[in-house]
Amino acid sequence: MNRLIIVFLFLLLSIVSAWSDEPNITISGEIDEKLKLKYSVGYRTTKESIWCQDYIILAGIWVDETESFLYDVEKKDGKYSIKIPLNEKKNDSFCGWEPYIIMFNINHDSFSDLKNTLYRGLVSVWDDSYKPATNTKMIACSPKIRKYNRGKYLRCIMQGDIDELSTAILKGQTNLTVHFYFNEKDKQGE
Repeated sequence: MNRLIIVFLFLLLSIVSAWSDEPNITISGEIDEKLKLKYSVGYRTTKESIWCQDYIILAGIWVDETESFLYDVEKKDGKYSIKIPLNEKKNDSFCGWEPYIIMFNINHDSFSDLKNTLYRGLVSVWDDSYKPATNTKMIACSPKIRKYNRGKYLRCIMQGDIDELSTAILKGQTNLTVHFYFNEKDKQGE
């Protein structure tokens, strides 16, 4: 009877530890109350197989299959925090799905005609060839007016020497701080 209890406890402990080992990243920071924020995690296949890749006819090449998952961010008192899972696509042995990029979409409450639906790269995921994203990222956003009455858009620039193309969260990293600021001045732009 004692052996049965010990085996049951061992199995239960194994299941609980497997749940707690689920990869995720908590992104938090300050955000202007007028800004709306969403994050996206992009996944791609890592196996070179016609079952795991897409064929681009015009280019005549096979490329990794990709899929993205979107996350709305809630803010409170000028701050936000979101826990984003990095295992929405299970890494199976057949196609080898894994996350490769975290992106953000920023919008403004008062821009009814804002043409800002694109997601922008924030950091790469689990790529040891990049420097670790350990610094706080600060992103300044300001409205721009397109020439020839083509509408407004929100231009966001990362502050400092941080470049989203050269930083990555590494396996085991669980936190990243990103602040979003808004500059009210409209400027004539592209």
